[in-house]
Amino acid sequence: MDSSYDFEAFLAAVLPLGPDRCPVCYRMRLDRTFRRAAEEGADAVCATLLYSRYQRHEAIAAAAEELSAKYGVPFLYKDFREGWKEGQESARRLNIYRQSYCGCIFSEHERFAAKGQAKAPVSRG
Repeated sequence: MDSSYDFEAFLAAVLPLGPDRCPVCYRMRLDRTFRRAAEEGADAVCATLLYSRYQRHEAIAAAAEELSAKYGVPFLYKDFREGWKEGQESARRLNIYRQSYCGCIFSEHERFAAKGQAKAPVSRG
């Protein structure tokens, strides 16, 4: 686990953006990935987000190409969405955990809200 995750910085960066938060989040996450890849002498960087048909591939690729130039680590882009449906079916059949949201707190909230399970925020005042 990466204990240096800065939740407050993430919130400050994306909260004002609403549904346009994803490109900023991609860049924040990929920046850390490219930095680490450069430190460790990795041959290239890729992203598991490229498997999801729900992620914005163009925004991921744009951020990654910029960071590739910045850190001198190649970015390997591949559209892994081909076979997505079959992969999902195999995961279900094998009882493999499938996360149904990207992982950010906003996406998780939206997932529950879509099912009518989201609760209003608790007032602390």
